[in-house]
Amino acid sequence: MLNQLLKLYRKHRTKTPLEDFTTEVFVGLLNLEDNIKGKFLYDFLKLPKSDYLLKTQMQYSLKDDKDCIVDFVIESKEIICFMENKVNSKEGYRQLERYGKVLKTYADNGYETRLFYCTKYFDKKKYEHHNFIQIRWFHIAKFLKQFQENTLANEFINFLTSKDMAQELTFDAKDFLTLENLQSILKTTNNYLDRVKPIFKSTFKTNSKISDARSASQIIKHNRLIYYFKDILADKGWSELKYGFQLNNPAIYVGIWIDKSNEEFENFVKAVEQKENHFITNKRKNGISIELKKEISIFLNDEESDSKIADWYKNAFNEFAEFIKSTPELKWKINVA
Repeated sequence: MLNQLLKLYRKHRTKTPLEDFTTEVFVGLLNLEDNIKGKFLYDFLKLPKSDYLLKTQMQYSLKDDKDCIVDFVIESKEIICFMENKVNSKEGYRQLERYGKVLKTYADNGYETRLFYCTKYFDKKKYEHHNFIQIRWFHIAKFLKQFQENTLANEFINFLTSKDMAQELTFDAKDFLTLENLQSILKTTNNYLDRVKPIFKSTFKTNSKISDARSASQIIKHNRLIYYFKDILADKGWSELKYGFQLNNPAIYVGIWIDKSNEEFENFVKAVEQKENHFITNKRKNGISIELKKEISIFLNDEESDSKIADWYKNAFNEFAEFIKSTPELKWKINVA
């Protein structure tokens, strides 16, 4: 929902900083939900109890200097806090220094002052005035997770996640151990895929070349490493036959994906429903997949795992070949041995 609102927001503005939209939504959430607001002010920001007003995009004039427009202002009769929010941009020209000048005028009049600087990425600042504290958006996302039963809070968490603002980007020792082993794991995985590749090519005949999807983007976006044939069904609309490794729940698998835009989509769905098979069927808004898979854990510490994995792939290829043979009414662009 919030991503759709962001598109609308951008449509009606010539300049649309993502941080402006994010700030407005977050402060709107706090103003609507008193419980979340209280927890944020007193537990997260560690502010003393007071009757606070939460405001956004507040403009302050400075004598002999550029005016300030502060993203988020938290103010009571005794305390005033400025929060500058950054997503993909960096600190503006002397921004913290100018905010500090404004806050000093409040401090001179007896206010307690705070200055918060919230960023997506690590951006260490050397600023020591007005109880300056740096926070990250993933800290806010983590804070909000205790309120996931709240629809608005959950929507905002999902929005932050979609913008890569909810993930902690800090390495620990466990991460480095994982990275240390990653190259070895990828090498072994690719060796298995290359060994099975001739069987895949001999089982399925098509005019298109086998495509290699063993890139970093496949790991990040789809949690997989695969080889595949595309355009296997009909003349229009995406279709593919693939085999490889799934990484989120480690498994070897073979599958067919037919996009909803494919002109044979409805007929393919009917064929899957009518034919007796052992496939795992996943229906989504944009298409359907049928798969066979086997958990990698079954092969761990097995001295014959190499041949057993190859045999499993060969048998799975044959099951898909039989399915293609048994559905001649579909406009297949692939032949089987």
